[in-house]
Amino acid sequence: MTKPDDAGRALDAIGDALLSIQPDGDFHQTLLIDARQQYHRLIEQRWAIVEGAEGVIPMPLIVLLTAWLTLIFASFGYRAPQHGVVIGSFVIAACLIAAAFYLVLDMDIPFHGPIQILDEPLRRALAELQS
Repeated sequence: MTKPDDAGRALDAIGDALLSIQPDGDFHQTLLIDARQQYHRLIEQRWAIVEGAEGVIPMPLIVLLTAWLTLIFASFGYRAPQHGVVIGSFVIAACLIAAAFYLVLDMDIPFHGPIQILDEPLRRALAELQS
């Protein structure tokens, strides 16, 4: 398994190799320009993935949303009759909202938690670049 530092060094080595290539003709010059453009796109995508790997939902928003939902449920429950159906529906609704809230927070960090995106395509691309 490659470490993030290894991946960065490998990409730097590829960039240095692209800079050291001296093309012979127009065709090779065109190929080199295309390879450099693809390299720059790869670097931009890598940084986008690195920046997106951490959560971007601010903590004050999470606290505000939690307080808002708590007040809504408290106001509904304050005037509701004490029947089993009402209590059961409040419990089910609270569980569903909590599950949706958890799902949004879990999807905010794509490489950690129970629901993850796979990094295998990135590893295969890196292996192709290294060979």
